[in-house]
Amino acid sequence: MKKIILTIVSLLLVLPLAVSAHTTVKTSTPTEGEEITQELTELFIEFAGEIEDQSTMTLTKKTEEQSFDTVTVQGSKLIGTFNRPLTNGSYVLSWQIAAKDGHILTGEIPFTVNLPATEEENTTNKESDTLIDEEAEASSDEESNQNDKEETTSVEEEQTSPQPETNAKEATNNSSFVTIIITILFLLLIGGVWILFRKKR
Repeated sequence: MKKIILTIVSLLLVLPLAVSAHTTVKTSTPTEGEEITQELTELFIEFAGEIEDQSTMTLTKKTEEQSFDTVTVQGSKLIGTFNRPLTNGSYVLSWQIAAKDGHILTGEIPFTVNLPATEEENTTNKESDTLIDEEAEASSDEESNQNDKEETTSVEEEQTSPQPETNAKEATNNSSFVTIIITILFLLLIGGVWILFRKKR
């Protein structure tokens, strides 16, 4: 009975050690939740024990996968490299390893890259801002010129619009003058006829 109890106790003590032996990430670059402020072209994870060569890792920025240029296993290290430094943003480094005891293990290490703007980027941003300001100023000038043209056209239309009214008044005056002349001639005709009939009597 004592042997059975000792065996169970021994298994309970040994089992957690065996499990932890192939589940420990010893160190990594970057670490979980780290904010990277320097150029980064190599990422690695070092495990507590050696891992098999088929172990691999992937990197995603938001939902877009970033393809490593190389992924290698060196003893207990899983190393991924890029030819160019990672750009600013949030990343998740996902790894999958095969431990020497045959267990397949996976995990994720989220981190962010927040590189300071370089002098070249600052210059580019300034040039971009200047270009935007110039375009905005040119657009404002164009709108101002367009408004001036519209105001000038409106004034010209106002100046030319009274002309038909003047013509109408002149036509009315001419019509009245003709009417008066006709009336006078008619009265003179009636007066002449009346005088002619009176002389005949």
